Amino acid sequence: MNFKSSKTYQVYFVAAIASIFLSILRFYHYPVFNIDGLLYLKAANAFLSQGLKASMSVYGWPFYSIILALISKSLHLTLLHTGYLLNYIFSVLTVLIFIRLVEELGGSTKLLWLAALIILTYLSFNHFRADILRDNGYWFFYLLSIFYLFRFMQNTKWSYAILWGLSILIGALFRIEGIMFLLLVPFVVFFCRQFSMTDRFKSYIKLNILLSVFVIILSVVFFLHHNVLLQSGRLYELLKEFSGGVHLFVNFPSMNIGVKQHVIGQLAANDSVVFLFFGLLGLFLYNVVGIISLGYLVATCFARFKPENSSIRPMLLILAWYVAINVFVLSVYFLQQEGFLSDRYLIALALTLLIFVPFGLSYLYERWRECPKKLNVNNILFWFVCLTIVWMTVGSLHRFGPSKVYIYKSAQWIRKNAPKNAKIYTNHAVLGSLVERQSGGYEPQNSDYFTDQKIVQKPWAGYNYAIFVISNHDKKTILQIEQTMKQKPIQVYYGNHHRDQAAIFKIPKED
Repeated sequence: MNFKSSKTYQVYFVAAIASIFLSILRFYHYPVFNIDGLLYLKAANAFLSQGLKASMSVYGWPFYSIILALISKSLHLTLLHTGYLLNYIFSVLTVLIFIRLVEELGGSTKLLWLAALIILTYLSFNHFRADILRDNGYWFFYLLSIFYLFRFMQNTKWSYAILWGLSILIGALFRIEGIMFLLLVPFVVFFCRQFSMTDRFKSYIKLNILLSVFVIILSVVFFLHHNVLLQSGRLYELLKEFSGGVHLFVNFPSMNIGVKQHVIGQLAANDSVVFLFFGLLGLFLYNVVGIISLGYLVATCFARFKPENSSIRPMLLILAWYVAINVFVLSVYFLQQEGFLSDRYLIALALTLLIFVPFGLSYLYERWRECPKKLNVNNILFWFVCLTIVWMTVGSLHRFGPSKVYIYKSAQWIRKNAPKNAKIYTNHAVLGSLVERQSGGYEPQNSDYFTDQKIVQKPWAGYNYAIFVISNHDKKTILQIEQTMKQKPIQVYYGNHHRDQAAIFKIPKED
């Protein structure tokens, strides 16, 4: 990737440094990864100790865990620190490729600075900076595939076609929905007017060459290792997700009956189908608008490009095609989960739409400059988008919600003060991994661990230390535990505003 000038280079350099700073800041406010991160680390540890089959028994789509394991071994880092290192790297790369895509669309240096500001302060993206997730790698390679498809549309070289296929294929190894892009994206060439029909078929073949090679290799691997692959829960889950979406369509009449019986009154029963359809549609749109924000969606709608630059048209077609495939994949998830969509599933779609935001804000700014003091729709929308950026920036720099630092500090205390052979009892699965000691008490479910009967049974017997993560609503539980143990906790860490706490007990030998 060649940069146009030293001023352009400065944008990328500052953006990279700022991305690292935000990752560190996010880690300071929220250093505990989610339960998915725990699974990835367990799968990585299983790969190091017992091999691929053991890793797949923990998590059925093991590529990310294998990468964690190999880098951890080669750099002599813990799996946890390797996960955070990959987070920093992929976050920086995602920021840089996002800015590069804006530049490909004809963005000036000023627009590149604006693009850097938008992606660096994008709240939903920053929310996952401190989580050990395979999504971070997927988002980078997803955007990288768009870049190489841009280049392919400008010059249909084999190299760009292969690099596109390689990018989205690696992305699919992080998240399996990348396969849908590998299969569907090449069809975009049939809508490109600048290509003759012959060139469209040639371009389609070029974009599918890597897929063909991949299918051949996969067939051989499947033939040699079919027993292991058939045990992959992720492959089964993929079929289940697709069939689940179709299953929901098939059972639409039963859902309609449920709406008639439990949602709307008898007088509106004849309109239950309309109610159900638009209810699902509205919920889907609500999720999309919520992840990108209404302000940025407005800016996306007002994006304008230089009409004399004809090379931008196929790029806009590519972005529209990626948006359409995202909507299709998300719809399957949405239907299979009966109306639920995780925020991180929506990030790829949001990043695609965010590419338009710098251009939309630039257009609104130019309209505002014409009549800065006049109160009209354009000026109101301009300031609305500006307020969105301010809101995103403040939310990215300061976390207003509950912090998980207290959980991390309790794990640090154990690592510093407890012997290596100490056994730790805890009700928090992630904490059980962070202490880096033999731990238990949190599997398979811990919902009933704090009943009066459980406390009387002393489930922590046989452990050396116990750490209880208690919410603000369960303070009486700590009193019950203290009475049963006949001691106070030796250390307590509180969440911000003392909403939650992690209480550490040293277990007497007689217990």
